[in-house]
Amino acid sequence: MPEIGGEFFPEKMNGMTLVDAYYILDEEVEEYVFYREKYAEILLKAFKEKYNSAERAFQGSQDGEAVIGLDEDGNLMNLIHLDPMTVDEMKKAEKEDKIEEYLEYIIEG
Repeated sequence: MPEIGGEFFPEKMNGMTLVDAYYILDEEVEEYVFYREKYAEILLKAFKEKYNSAERAFQGSQDGEAVIGLDEDGNLMNLIHLDPMTVDEMKKAEKEDKIEEYLEYIIEG
């Protein structure tokens, strides 16, 4: 069983599969993982352009994995979780051809 935030959770439950810290319907897992990885790379690229460094962090935490932007001293400047809400928001922005606006909103606030 995967451990999240010090607790163990079943990998599969009630027609869902645990992906990072979130249960996703079995029939949506493949698509969800595809878009999650795609948007993680887009976020990493955008954060690397804005901040001194960027990386994926917080794997196995209760809130799940996130993309983070750091300043030259390693201080956290920005973070966005790779959760279902972020994936859905980015899919919507991409569909509406507004991904750049979405990234600007995430980075600039």
